[in-house]
Amino acid sequence: MKRKVKEVVAVARRGPAQRAYTDVEIQSVAANIDTDDLKNEMERIRPKLEAVDEDLDAIYKDLTKHINAKAKEGESPTSMKFRFLSAPTEVVVDGDGRIRALRAENTELYKRGEDIAAKGTGTHTDIEVDTIVFAIGDRVDETLGLPCSGTEYVKNPNQDPENPGDEAYQVFDPQTGKLIDGFFVIGWSRKASDGLVGKAKQDGEKGIVAVNHYLEKVAPGSAEGAGAKIAALRELLKSRGIHFIEYSDIQKLEAVEKQEAEKRKAEFFKYSTDKDMLSAIESN
Repeated sequence: MKRKVKEVVAVARRGPAQRAYTDVEIQSVAANIDTDDLKNEMERIRPKLEAVDEDLDAIYKDLTKHINAKAKEGESPTSMKFRFLSAPTEVVVDGDGRIRALRAENTELYKRGEDIAAKGTGTHTDIEVDTIVFAIGDRVDETLGLPCSGTEYVKNPNQDPENPGDEAYQVFDPQTGKLIDGFFVIGWSRKASDGLVGKAKQDGEKGIVAVNHYLEKVAPGSAEGAGAKIAALRELLKSRGIHFIEYSDIQKLEAVEKQEAEKRKAEFFKYSTDKDMLSAIESN
């Protein structure tokens, strides 16, 4: 007999209007939303939402618009609750080392240009739980050197006159008001951790179409001076403090992991952290 989960609490650093899930994603669990608890949660954070001119009634209506949708997996007794404006900071354990709570810093919303962002208040609340599943949102690497806005690189805000849709993949410099020639963002580099693998694949296919449209208009490249160009790229990445690896490093890592597997008499072995992988590369 499968054990049924009584309650799931989704903890979010920002407010309900800043949620990032799609309608398709929420429909699988929407029927489990505890609407009474959601109303109480909205009242709890009402002052903070009204401080940035957010409409609570409209937000609640949008949050619950799919509650009658039937999940593909069938009915579930699990109650789904939300705790907004709560940034997890610590896992609290009992004397036996078992999880008893998630400690979260209370946050508040503020306007940052055209966006709404969250900042910590310095106060904390313990949310009683016995299991924690991390589902932390990502952001693009701001040190890469491309213009950023929020968690994403800046894309062309204007429709491409020749190939509508390509603008979603073209990198844009808001300071000059122009495209950065030859630069494109595709998949999770366009919108970090957005959607499942199938969606990322589809985005990759559309992005490559945009790249091909660009390549049709530029002169063919050549291998002339390739060594100097690669060396210049390495120096640029180093100057920006980016720790990068090359194919030769991958070969070193695979060799070390193969040796480790042989030592352990295992079929294969793989390091599980970036730190361990980089250490293995540097030691070889």
